[in-house]
Amino acid sequence: MIQLLPNRRYLFTQTNGETFRATVIDVLCRESSDYKTLRMKHYEHAYGTRMNGMVTMPYDWIEKADTLDDVLKGEICLPSEILLEIDDFN
Repeated sequence: MIQLLPNRRYLFTQTNGETFRATVIDVLCRESSDYKTLRMKHYEHAYGTRMNGMVTMPYDWIEKADTLDDVLKGEICLPSEILLEIDDFN
């Protein structure tokens, strides 16, 4: 299970290989089943599509989620606080 923190921005990789960036709102879970829904905002698809409002997606479609710190690990030497500020810039 991927640990997603609310109000954090991630680079998501879907099971079909496509990527997008978004800020997590939360993950909704149904009591009657294992079905989960990921709710996001500030969605940016790799093809250039941008949406500022809420976007939802089945949680099972997400294969991987990386923060900017994860993506840049070892490439750029900046404090985590600076990376978080850069990543939150929309």
